[in-house]
Order: sequence, then C-alpha cells, then structure tokens
Amino acid sequence: MGSDTLNHNPEIEDLYEKMILKLKELARLMDKSSARVLEQEDQNGKLRCKLAGLQWLLVAQRISTTHL
Repeated sequence: MGSDTLNHNPEIEDLYEKMILKLKELARLMDKSSARVLEQEDQNGKLRCKLAGLQWLLVAQRISTTHL
C-alpha cells in the first residue's frame, strides 16, 4: 500500500499542476471580462446622460412651443 501511494504521487502532482494552470487561466479571463463589463457600464452611463440631456431638451422645446 505504501509503494502504491509513492507511485501515484507524481501523477497527483501533475494533476494539481494542470488544475492550477487552468485556475490561473480562468482568473485571467475573469479579470479581462470584468474590465469589459466596467467599460460597458461606463459607456452605458455616458449614453444615459446624453439621452437624459436630449429628453430635457425635448421637454423644454415642448414647453416653449405650447406657450407661444
């Protein structure tokens, strides 16, 4: 039983190394994805502000035309 454990140890270490590499790759992809999400949220915020400004302009135009 002791020799079987010694024979499997390199296989287990190799398996752990592969798992760690995969986890590092997943972490890198997650960081990249998170950065994209933040960029998209920033862009959405800018568009919302722009749209809010346009809506305010339309409301102001309606008010000014109704008072003529």
